[in-house]
Amino acid sequence: SEGDLWNHSVAASLAAELLAKQTKHKLPPETITAALLHDVGKLVMCRFLGDDLLSVLHQAHDDGGLTRMQA
Repeated sequence: SEGDLWNHSVAASLAAELLAKQTKHKLPPETITAALLHDVGKLVMCRFLGDDLLSVLHQAHDDGGLTRMQA
């Protein structure tokens, strides 16, 4: 759901921010933004793909043993 996706994106962004503070390696300033936006394609797919196609993708993942990327 969109709410779950948002929660996941915020958690990824916060994790990137903590990682940036904890690591000895300097992370690019875009890291936190990239973490926040890394799943935006899922939101676009859910908005613009029909329920029938989304159902086929879910079935390929669940019943066909495919990863989400393969489906």
